[in-house]
Amino acid sequence: LNCEKTGILRIGQRIVLEKRSEKADTINEIKSYWYKIKTENTSGWIFGSFIAQQAFGSIADPAVKFVYGLKGFEHHENWSLKIYQIRAIKNNQEIDRIEFPIYTTYINSIKTIGNQGLNDLKDVIVIDIPCTGECGCTTGELVVFWNGEKFSKVEELLGSADAWASDFIQFIYPTDMEGIENTIVKFSEFYIDEISDDKIKRGIKKEYFIWTGNELISDPTKKTEEKSYIIDK
Repeated sequence: LNCEKTGILRIGQRIVLEKRSEKADTINEIKSYWYKIKTENTSGWIFGSFIAQQAFGSIADPAVKFVYGLKGFEHHENWSLKIYQIRAIKNNQEIDRIEFPIYTTYINSIKTIGNQGLNDLKDVIVIDIPCTGECGCTTGELVVFWNGEKFSKVEELLGSADAWASDFIQFIYPTDMEGIENTIVKFSEFYIDEISDDKIKRGIKKEYFIWTGNELISDPTKKTEEKSYIIDK
């Protein structure tokens, strides 16, 4: 910590990890190791919180890169929440960033799946949230849209894994087999009630949305569809 500064890294700069410290430190509430790294013209040690956990490029514009990592913590009276961030970078210059909470200790993956046939959109970024715990745990996806200039946090498609009492939510995009042009269908399947010792009532809902280029809004030309069905326990 008392060593001479050897250089400053640009955001999005590629590095090579050479060595990790034996012990972790806690700085700004983030516990991590120190890493010895090198670039094309310098080498030195950097604290782990400054290294992106994942990085990937835009499908629409390969010059745009996305980096993902921990931003910090949001403290409440009896609990704390991890806040993560995605930053968009082009030519080592930050274009935009977005922050959001993650309710689990880790994520399965973060990736772009292209624009999925939507106008005025470059990338749909999907953050896969695993089910950590027993029955009833939260799982699903966080969806972020990138229009080439800024991020929009679109939806938390989170449900629960609990057999016949489970909840499930997903987007149906225009490019999907059952997709509709210029429309996102939000499909939900959920538990309603226990109607007898061996029968369960569940529901299905379809909601229709339009992407304006800046936000997702309800489609005024389409009504929400709902129906229910009965299954055995």
